[in-house]
Amino acid sequence: MQDTFGDAIGNITVFAGTVRIDFLKISQIEPKSNTPQYEAAHRLVMPLGGFMQAADRFAALRQKLIDGGLATGTTAPAHTVQTPSEAVEKTKAKPAAKTKAATKLATATKKRLA
Repeated sequence: MQDTFGDAIGNITVFAGTVRIDFLKISQIEPKSNTPQYEAAHRLVMPLGGFMQAADRFAALRQKLIDGGLATGTTAPAHTVQTPSEAVEKTKAKPAAKTKAATKLATATKKRLA
């Protein structure tokens, strides 16, 4: 088995029954602001059913980490890191078009996490 590392997640797109998740890596640290700059590193492509299973498992793990005091449920403040969408834009990757399926998926995921 091969390990794949990503510092962050960039675009997530849904098309033709598959989900594409772009993983980003830190390419450099801006010296003046100590802010990381990201670039595209890998893409994971999986069927929608597999993604839904993974999303459920991530949500369950997230809650266990929060309940166990290992995580707070928040991310780093926006001013300390470049957002993944900004990183993807800087790499000149085409931004994902928001489809009805993607909107429905995001809504369902939010309900599960709530």
